[in-house]
Amino acid sequence: MKAFSILAIKAIFVIITTIALGYCVMNFGPATWILENETGRSVFYWIFGLVDWQGTEGAEDLISLLSLSSMLIPSIFICEAMTRLFRSLRTAMRKCPCK
Repeated sequence: MKAFSILAIKAIFVIITTIALGYCVMNFGPATWILENETGRSVFYWIFGLVDWQGTEGAEDLISLLSLSSMLIPSIFICEAMTRLFRSLRTAMRKCPCK
């Protein structure tokens, strides 16, 4: 039961971190820079034509999908690093002779 709850907490943390990092990429990061220069725009149109979407709703979906999928791997690494940090802090607190 304990292992399942830890796995559920990790999954929730990864989802929340992915959404937060995706939001930051979309609003503060390179997404605006990519669409402002010619190379980024032509790559975006190439991907847009590759999946054969039409209209602005498809473009919004594509940008959201790209930003969230690109942030999934860093979110997993952040979650794993936080888990190791908390585990090491917990073991250090157990060994502390200051009780």
